[in-house]
Amino acid sequence: MSNTAADQSAIRAVLQAYADAFSQLNTAAVKRVYPGINETGLKASFGGLKSQQVAIVNEQFVNLTDAQATVTCTWQVASVGVVGGQNRSSQRTTIRLQKTNGTWLIVERR
Repeated sequence: MSNTAADQSAIRAVLQAYADAFSQLNTAAVKRVYPGINETGLKASFGGLKSQQVAIVNEQFVNLTDAQATVTCTWQVASVGVVGGQNRSSQRTTIRLQKTNGTWLIVERR
């Protein structure tokens, strides 16, 4: 029996931690919730930023089982580059998560 409400709330917490890690430009924190991320690419992209605010909004559970989840959401970013210049973007994103040893982790984002 799936504990859907608890799982949804745990997944929302992971997505929030993921967005917060991006807002803090914190590679290690991103890796904690998304172990498979390309760390080198992430460090390089964070290196070009002075600051960044990320918000995940309109999340919808497309699929949720005991061990897998697919969530679509809008990934909103407001960033300031090291060389100046502000950038705002908002894109529809699909995030896949997997539950391992009772912990939800991100396995893919596209």
